[in-house]
Amino acid sequence: MDKKTAQRCLNIAKGCHDYNGGHNSDKHNQIYHHGIQTVINCLEKFVEGNDSFQLKVVENIGERGYAEDCGRKRKIS
Repeated sequence: MDKKTAQRCLNIAKGCHDYNGGHNSDKHNQIYHHGIQTVINCLEKFVEGNDSFQLKVVENIGERGYAEDCGRKRKIS
């Protein structure tokens, strides 16, 4: 992915953060913002060319297509 495309992804993630993902309650907003901030942090590292530990872990999880859910693996769609 070129830097311009990566920057577009970062801008979209930041827009999602400000848009609130359609959540209206404080609890859901906090959870949503925490998750989207992780996306923003990773994309910022990617755009900077910084192959951070967090970026490697998140990319590895995404590449496998699975997330841990209370000890059970579930497919991410």
